[in-house]
Amino acid sequence: TEKVSSVWNYHKYITYNVDGNFSSILAYGEPKDLQSFCEQAQIVNYTQYRALLEGWGSFMWEKYTGMLIWKSQNPWTALRGQLYDWYLNPCGSYFGCKQVLREPVHVQMNPLNGQNSVAVVSTWPKAVESASLVITCVGLDGTQHQSHYGPFAVPPLETTQLEGVSVPRVASSAVTFAKMELFTLERSAKTGLAGTSDNSSCGSSGAGGGEALLSRNVYWLSSSSPSSPKAPPDFSPLQAWRVGNAIKIEARILEQDEAALVVELANRTGTVAFWVELKVVKEEGEGEGRSVGNALCSEDLILPIFYSENYVTLFPQESRCVRIEADESLKRFTLAIQGWNVQPIHFSCSANTFL
Repeated sequence: TEKVSSVWNYHKYITYNVDGNFSSILAYGEPKDLQSFCEQAQIVNYTQYRALLEGWGSFMWEKYTGMLIWKSQNPWTALRGQLYDWYLNPCGSYFGCKQVLREPVHVQMNPLNGQNSVAVVSTWPKAVESASLVITCVGLDGTQHQSHYGPFAVPPLETTQLEGVSVPRVASSAVTFAKMELFTLERSAKTGLAGTSDNSSCGSSGAGGGEALLSRNVYWLSSSSPSSPKAPPDFSPLQAWRVGNAIKIEARILEQDEAALVVELANRTGTVAFWVELKVVKEEGEGEGRSVGNALCSEDLILPIFYSENYVTLFPQESRCVRIEADESLKRFTLAIQGWNVQPIHFSCSANTFL
């Protein structure tokens, strides 16, 4: 179980323990320091809030007609119970919600039925007559396999269970990364859908052939059985994996103006780049917290900042675009990029740069 100080408890720390004995944070292994603890907390936040919305979507109109999340922000510093923190920095929970809500036609997996079944949740008023699904699974050892399904129709305003479709695990790996991509061959003029919201696909590897990407969703699955029905899955093998698989990804600016920029992230390796986070940081000397080691703190960040997506997981040979917007001019700043198994990148956004 996790143990926190009296100061954290005084500030109403909300535990990540499950049933009092199992910690969702420690399910990812023993954190080496406070920064690692917070990183793992954001992973848990992301997966739990995404599961909350996907659980609602799986019973849309059957049990639920709407939902409300209380609360969006904490009145003081905290790790959970919020979508953005006291400093206005968006959390993993925010991007877990956005993963579901930004896609009018959303593909999702149900990990609780033991079969990893797949459903498509449409909150769009028009049908998608010709859709196809690609499921790509990659193990920690690099083993990769892909499955294709379709074509099939997606009715409007309805949750559709895809019969006979499930997300497999890589048998040789303790953890499997699984990516589901939902495509359509129909023109946007017919469906009203222009592909993945926020234009995040940006050259992403997919089915090809002119298909438009409607939904992309990434899961990580443990191959071990939990020690208890209430225990979280065991993702601790990710700790050893990250040590031997610290990869270098590429980043470049595609567009930039005074208060916004579009960054392309590209993984040219044969390994999954897990949990890649972007931060907009003050120029060296302007922040107040860097004297406390290499970890960034709130004083280093330019806030508020709005990201089209964050905490991105890039599959081998995949690229994604992230749009970053600010309330004020972004003339002097540094873009910091880091990930679970990714070598950190810091660079000025004043030029179109490959790293």
